Amino acid sequence: MKIRLTRRAATIVAAATLTAGAAVAITPTTASASTTDMGIRLSTTHNVGVYGYYKNISNASKVAPDLSPYNNDGIETDCWSNQGQDLGYGPYWYHTISEYYNSAGQTLHVYSWTYAPYVDNGNAMNHLGLQYCNY
Repeated sequence: MKIRLTRRAATIVAAATLTAGAAVAITPTTASASTTDMGIRLSTTHNVGVYGYYKNISNASKVAPDLSPYNNDGIETDCWSNQGQDLGYGPYWYHTISEYYNSAGQTLHVYSWTYAPYVDNGNAMNHLGLQYCNY
């Protein structure tokens, strides 16, 4: 009987923990103005090059295949910079830590740079609180 009570108590504790976790997940939070590691789905009509460096852009400096908004591709970024090459919409770049090729079902984890105006018109840096890289 002692084992039965212990199992029952463990079940009750586990259920209470799951319920509390669900409540925390549902409760809206007031996040700080700066966030890290943000996933972004491409939301423009541009294909996006994935470059090893953001100051001198060329096909030779690509470190991964291009991303396409038509394939629902996306990136994970940890910060943005305004010190890169201007490709026509300002010098704004996302430091990219993962690339998601959704139509291929593939994720690459190549540290790289993607041009923010081509990814999401700079929405993550301007409106979603993505932190500034400071480099």
